Amino acid sequence: MVGSKDLMIALFSAFASFSAFGAAIGGFLATGGGIQTAIYRWKAHGLEEVDQKVNKGKLVGETRIRRAKRFAKLRPLWFWVVAVLIGLVALASGLGLFSSFWWLYTGTGWAIKGTVYLFEFVAVSLTLVTVLAVGIAASGAATDAKESGSKQQES
Repeated sequence: MVGSKDLMIALFSAFASFSAFGAAIGGFLATGGGIQTAIYRWKAHGLEEVDQKVNKGKLVGETRIRRAKRFAKLRPLWFWVVAVLIGLVALASGLGLFSSFWWLYTGTGWAIKGTVYLFEFVAVSLTLVTVLAVGIAASGAATDAKESGSKQQES
């Protein structure tokens, strides 16, 4: 059986790693413009789909067309959900780091259960954020490669 102090030291180390990894993912997405690029492309793709449906006659009626375009403009909200999730992961990592440190410093009992719950939340959500970040980066790279390939064929 692992002692409480050993558990909290392990959790403290894990939260320190999670904080660094979460900051790296957030920095990668922010400085690389991954989220902004994905928002722009997905919105443009949605508006393009609406125009194609209108041209093919699959979407008839001014109200339906306006509603479809409004919905296409709302598609980027999912990327803001990703950005908020990244912020929540960073906040939970910081809280877990603080609560595990607080327990190691004072020995209060409330911190153990709360820190374990925070650990579970951060482990799952950081995995989800990592998958989303890799997906955003891969789709951006694939789209860039596709665009550069079509430009080379034109020349």
